[in-house]
Amino acid sequence: MNQLKAGILGSPLNKSLSPAIFNFLCLKFNIPGTYKLLPTNKTDISSSILKAIKNNWRGFNITLPCKEEMAKKADKLYGPALKIKTVNTVKIEKGKITGYNTDTFGFLATIKEHKLPIKNRIISVWGTGGAAKAVCWALGTLKAKNIIIHGRREKQTKELCAHMETLFPKTKFETRKFKEKSFIDSAFLINATPLGMYKKTNSKNLWNIPKIKPSAVFYDLVYTKDTIGFLKLGSLKKAKKLIDGKDMLIYQAIKSFELWTGKKIKNILRLKEEIRKEL
Repeated sequence: MNQLKAGILGSPLNKSLSPAIFNFLCLKFNIPGTYKLLPTNKTDISSSILKAIKNNWRGFNITLPCKEEMAKKADKLYGPALKIKTVNTVKIEKGKITGYNTDTFGFLATIKEHKLPIKNRIISVWGTGGAAKAVCWALGTLKAKNIIIHGRREKQTKELCAHMETLFPKTKFETRKFKEKSFIDSAFLINATPLGMYKKTNSKNLWNIPKIKPSAVFYDLVYTKDTIGFLKLGSLKKAKKLIDGKDMLIYQAIKSFELWTGKKIKNILRLKEEIRKEL
């Protein structure tokens, strides 16, 4: 195979683990490759896309703040990306870009690995951006009973709930203000915001979670070691299980690699564990 050129668009990128994961996969499967960081904001997405095409990239990942804007720029959307209009992986073919959402795969794979029973459960989600959309879509496919979305902007939160209700009419979606008290009967509490990713956060000032069920699970999509973030709060509340975002990140990266190489990878769980040990 010719050299596999790829990268990641977004900002900031200084804490991204994507290059390390990509390099591990290239070595694992004996594929020569390069993975570049391309700092990008919403206003310069088009120029970054042109750079990727000009430099013969096979594709690229997208992170904050560009996931939703990328959905508008793609020539074609595939799978969940078509439904939720948010893209975190792009494949380039003949100068055209196809947008995918591999975050949904990563989230679902993590849920399966940890054997979390989503069906008919009440779930609280913080966030309304691209990651939150992917999470809500995945929870809808797993037939969650009720999804409560905590958002900072009321209009955006209501729009997300309304859209998800059209996709999953049997699941009830509710809105709450970001710092509004969480629902005590939530089986799963999920942080789908970047809070804690780039700087230390004080969980007591961000998430209003006074009480939880003894069986509650805290899941933070953030994967940095923030000692006073969402999972720290879950630990203080004595949650039954704490899950960070590293597994989801690795799973979605493996799926991106499959899209760019055409390779069908077997035993993804074992590969994920190998990668996690290296990060």
